[in-house]
Amino acid sequence: MLSNLFRLQEEILIIQAIITLVYASYSTTLAKNKIYPKKLIRILVIANFTYVAFCLGLFINTFATTTGWGKRYFIAEATFISALAILECRQLKYLK
Repeated sequence: MLSNLFRLQEEILIIQAIITLVYASYSTTLAKNKIYPKKLIRILVIANFTYVAFCLGLFINTFATTTGWGKRYFIAEATFISALAILECRQLKYLK
């Protein structure tokens, strides 16, 4: 359904769903810890900024064929994940 709404290949949406599941698993594992190792949070921040670059790359590469909804989706996703990464990055200074 989203493939038609965004006019994107299903494979792109499946890859994004897999990335989201991996992120959710990793961040949930971190959240369950009583101690938050700086190194593991740094990995999360780097992964988030990498995903933002991936979303923006898809936005650019599919711009000609993607609908307005698809364009909004990529921008919203990149904005939200950027905000998460920035908040996580700010918390790094408080961790050991």
